[in-house]
Amino acid sequence: MGNQLLEKWSNEYDVSVIEENVKVVKRLKKKKINILNIQKRNDKKFLYIVLCTKPDDFKNSIQKFKQYIQKGQKIISVMAGLNIQYIKRLIKCDVNIIRMMPNLYCGVGQGVCGVFCEKHIEKKKINSLLNNLGHVIWLNKESDIDFITAFFGGAPAYFFLFLETLKKILERNKITPSLENILILKLLSGTSEYLRINKSSFDKLISKVASKGGTTEEALKFLNAENRFYNLFEQAIDLAKDKSKILSSKYTKN
Repeated sequence: MGNQLLEKWSNEYDVSVIEENVKVVKRLKKKKINILNIQKRNDKKFLYIVLCTKPDDFKNSIQKFKQYIQKGQKIISVMAGLNIQYIKRLIKCDVNIIRMMPNLYCGVGQGVCGVFCEKHIEKKKINSLLNNLGHVIWLNKESDIDFITAFFGGAPAYFFLFLETLKKILERNKITPSLENILILKLLSGTSEYLRINKSSFDKLISKVASKGGTTEEALKFLNAENRFYNLFEQAIDLAKDKSKILSSKYTKN
């Protein structure tokens, strides 16, 4: 996720990165992105510090950026499961925390990004930073991030799974084996373009395809019987949301 955010923000802002992986550092330098030397004292000040590391690595990473933290520093956390209270406790400084849960599409400016911050932080200034990632959803409660993580954070993978399933059905029916990916992507791009042009509800759009007594209606009857498709997907989202809560509880208790 850090790479996706960096792709967008480095094109518009002066961005510096703390990174120790040699291969990653070489790649970033080729893109002329500034790499901070954590071994040297640096008095440079930043408007925002973005924490985009694995939750398990957060404790050890604090020392690497501690010299850049000052009182009132705005810190954006993209770490799943680590709440504001926990982050503040480890940083041991009076900072302003913004929790953000973006998804994969933020890297192309088409993401959905759930954001929660403390009440005294001015949202307008943060919006100017986040709007180029896609659509920003301001959350009323920090715990709402669990659902955002499960639904929007995981959404790209759910779509990819659906596309992979369609591909497997094409394979089973041996329809143009060499063109499976192209055909699936054509369906996807066609759907996106059709939705852009036609502003009808999803129900009305479904009815345009599913003629009464036809083949599509037969397939939809199976999917919708006893809310089969809805219930399956809802249960999956609930499991992901519960996992987010478990991870949060695990980290904040340590």
